[in-house]
Parts: sequence; structure tokens; C-alpha cells
Amino acid sequence: MDIDSRIRKEKKRLKDKAKESGLWENFGQKIVRELKDEYPEEKDKIERFSNWCMKYTPRRVNESSKETWKILKRNHRRFKGLMEAINLNR
Repeated sequence: MDIDSRIRKEKKRLKDKAKESGLWENFGQKIVRELKDEYPEEKDKIERFSNWCMKYTPRRVNESSKETWKILKRNHRRFKGLMEAINLNR
């Protein structure tokens, strides 16, 4: 199997696993180490895959974050007052 096919397969597998059980520390790094051993000449592609693993966020988390920001924007004054009241806004 070539490196591109392997990376596509692993991305899909990681995405599915993340949907089931969420993200974890060192997400995908075991696969990165395996790829480095199998394809030592493909450093650039492996590095891009490693960066993808570090930055990956499932869509549902992104949507949740967007909704959280909307709520915070709508209620900015309330949160600001609350933060001042509990002395978090230093």
C-alpha cells in the first residue's frame, strides 16, 4: 500500500474512532511512528499527517464551540459583570 492510501485509510479510521470515544492525548501519534518506520523517505507527508492529527477537531465539537461563542457574544455584559464580581477579570 502506498503512503497516500495508508494516510487516507488512517484518517478515516481515526475520525470514526474519535466520533465514538472522543479525542485523546497523543491522538494519532502511534500511527505517525508506524508510518515513520514503514516509509522513512516520506518525511513531508508524514509530518503533514502528524500536524493534521494534532489539529483535528470533529465537526460536532466545532459546531458546539460556535454555538458557545454565539451565547457568549449575546450575553457579554452579563458574563463581564459576573467575572468582575468573582474577581476573574484582572
